[in-house]
Amino acid sequence: MRGRRIIRTGVALIISAYLVLYLGSSIIGATENSQPPYYISDVPIQLVVDGMSRTNSERAVQSSWSFYVTREAEQGETLFYGLSTLEDREGNTFPREYILVQTPYDSAWQGFSSMGDRVPFLDGKERTAEIKVGVFYGARGRAGRYTGHFFSSEGAPIPIEVEVKPYTMVQIEPRIIHFDAQGGPGTYQADESVTVRIHANHGNWDLTMRTEGLFYQAQDNEGEDRIFSEIWIQTDGSDEAVCLGDGLRIIGSTYGWGISQTFTFWTTFGWEHPAGLYEGVISVDMSLDN
Repeated sequence: MRGRRIIRTGVALIISAYLVLYLGSSIIGATENSQPPYYISDVPIQLVVDGMSRTNSERAVQSSWSFYVTREAEQGETLFYGLSTLEDREGNTFPREYILVQTPYDSAWQGFSSMGDRVPFLDGKERTAEIKVGVFYGARGRAGRYTGHFFSSEGAPIPIEVEVKPYTMVQIEPRIIHFDAQGGPGTYQADESVTVRIHANHGNWDLTMRTEGLFYQAQDNEGEDRIFSEIWIQTDGSDEAVCLGDGLRIIGSTYGWGISQTFTFWTTFGWEHPAGLYEGVISVDMSLDN
């Protein structure tokens, strides 16, 4: 994490020649008769979000940061700030309305639903104020690092960075399929369809679905025989079936944030396979690319 720094800024009343100084990404205006400057400490603001949408009525934010706004003079103009767009390197945006602030002038967390919204960070009659910045607890965003800034016509920009952590969640229902092959040799469809759901906030995932074969369910319960008959898999609504073979791959770069698909399974039993009930377990392997 980068170190925190102090930003100094002021409101310039231009009477004569002026000097513009740069401090990091912030601009400091100074003139012969300038207003007393403001000091912004403990910046840049750095927030971390897990990226998964959550609900909890007892918490307003899931990540927070505090900084201070201070001026040298006893009084001055009230300092209002708005919030810019937050973007990553690819131009994706993090929803502005998920960023909340809490000031000494309102106990509730306040948001920025539009670029035109303003929140007072420092009252004109006070010298210093603590500002808390947080991310809405139910925030959901694409994995990445987003940067932006709080801006004001009276003060320097206050940089803010939001890091959204990647998450990937896989569900498969059911995991066990059955074939009723009591009719002897032939092609059979599994009694169950299997639904695979992937929830993610990134596309850097790679899933492989496979089975270790089918197990004959001996009626005398004395043992189970495994067979390696070819199993064919077909997406619901599709006319094309694919041999499961070494596994069926589903690549995140194609489906992005996730997928929900239902599959049916087929296999062929020969004379070498005893008539009866067979059971198979469907497994998935998930790998993530950095």
